[in-house]
Amino acid sequence: MFVFFLFFIGSTILAQPVTTIQGFAEAYVGKEVKVFVIDDYLSHLRTQVASSTVQNDSTFKLSFFNKQTRKLRIEVDKNYFHIYTQPKGDYKLFVGESSPYIDEKAKGVEVEFFFLDLDSTDINYKILMFEDYQLKFLQKHYYHKSLKSTNFVAQLDTFKLDVSEKYAADTSRFFKAYVKYSVASLDNIAFLGQRNEYEK
Repeated sequence: MFVFFLFFIGSTILAQPVTTIQGFAEAYVGKEVKVFVIDDYLSHLRTQVASSTVQNDSTFKLSFFNKQTRKLRIEVDKNYFHIYTQPKGDYKLFVGESSPYIDEKAKGVEVEFFFLDLDSTDINYKILMFEDYQLKFLQKHYYHKSLKSTNFVAQLDTFKLDVSEKYAADTSRFFKAYVKYSVASLDNIAFLGQRNEYEK
């Protein structure tokens, strides 16, 4: 019975989806890399799920159980950045160094990072492509002081329909929720003749 119990526990652990994050952090050799799940966005409460050290060749690698698509905070020494991860995801990153203009006494700053070989089906790729799509729309149609605000309202309505059609076949609930709230936030940007709360 005890052997069966151990086998059951071992099988359960092996069945857990594992996410791996690895990469290069040339400016942080010998420093610790930590991965945190964000438990609460208001209180900024978070739980550490993995840690590692940047090796002499500037590489690092972390693996942890991850059952759902979510946003994570990665801390490298005192600095940090955020990525989205999904179950069984394998992420390769290049982590940039802190700006030389930042006060050395600062507790930590958000640093740039780059994905290496990011798959087109990954949540990060989808979000990056959507944000680029949304930014191009704003660059083309949004003018803060435009007197033709009705034009922007009309274009925004068209954009919403285009987005709905563009991502209708996507099966990621997380991505669809991200798109939904991002597009909804466009109703709150300021422009002359903007919609009132009832219209929104």
